[in-house]
Amino acid sequence: MKYKSERVSSWIAVGLMGLALLGCFLGTIFFAIMGNQTKEGLIATGEFSYSEANDFITLWGPVSVLYLISSIILIIFGIIGSIWIGKKTKAAAIMLLVIGILSIFFNFWPIGLIWIIVSINLFRKRRKAHTSQGPQQGTYDRQQNYTNEQDKHSDFLEDDARRYTKEVKDDPYKY
Repeated sequence: MKYKSERVSSWIAVGLMGLALLGCFLGTIFFAIMGNQTKEGLIATGEFSYSEANDFITLWGPVSVLYLISSIILIIFGIIGSIWIGKKTKAAAIMLLVIGILSIFFNFWPIGLIWIIVSINLFRKRRKAHTSQGPQQGTYDRQQNYTNEQDKHSDFLEDDARRYTKEVKDDPYKY
């Protein structure tokens, strides 16, 4: 079965996740270079006190590293799931569903929605059974089946009547 739309959508999600990974990487680099200047800029606006700006910068580092690591993991599993489409379809669908949920959790929600839609489509599609019955495959003739059942029943009744008459002929005292 061809899964062209699922493959294309999944690879689009992988590409978007690559852009998100690039954004996380640049954000982490920006934090490493411009952390102190950002803190001074926050204090200079007057909306943040020194302790609030310090807390913001302190929290920004681990959060950006967490997003960087999560995007690397999600893109690796996204590539694996995209490769498995058509080969291990159920496993790919489960993997893409989990990746989609985690992507929504890590605030990559458009990418997560794409992966969830792809996984639902993979679960929905079924392989067609190939049988060699010819052009009548899947047709059912109720009338023909009914007459066959009637014939079987009438054959049984005729056999039963023959057996009974034979028993009566063999033993005249038996009714």
